[in-house]
Amino acid sequence: MNFRVAKAGLHLFFLVLSCAGLGSCGYHLAGGDTDRRVFSESLKRISVEGISSYDSLRRALIPVLRSYGFKISRPHSASARLIVLDKREKKTALVVGDDAKAREYLLTLSVRFIVRKSHRGNGGGKSLLLKEQLVYAETSYIFDPDRVLSSDNLLQNARAEARAEVVREIMRRLALVRDVAKR
Repeated sequence: MNFRVAKAGLHLFFLVLSCAGLGSCGYHLAGGDTDRRVFSESLKRISVEGISSYDSLRRALIPVLRSYGFKISRPHSASARLIVLDKREKKTALVVGDDAKAREYLLTLSVRFIVRKSHRGNGGGKSLLLKEQLVYAETSYIFDPDRVLSSDNLLQNARAEARAEVVREIMRRLALVRDVAKR
């Protein structure tokens, strides 16, 4: 009986060791780099415009763009320009308590943007790679007037959640851009 348990443990040990060895030697499954190939070459060097460099949406978007292999450039050296036309955050009361104060809110974050091809030294980016897009995310959070600090944390978490969803939607829309030569 103990021999069978030891044998099974030995098989499990070698299985784990083999998997670790394959991962550490650089072996990857075929198609493991498909995310990088989803995006057009014309977006390889992209600038993000229309929002401040301190804006929370920009601070959430830039690392995601970089993780997909985009090079973030200044507008004059970029091959494409992601231009945020409008960004809005709206809070709507969902539930009102007996004391006529809002207890739950719906937070909506919406972003309108376009993607233009950058024509360096040729009058700016006039050709659209992606026409005007509207992406938005909605999330709800509870407000407790007796616990203002925890309610503020819930609001910040709701904002972060909405931002993350908007960034995912922007990335999905960027995947729609195709190289001009492939059209």
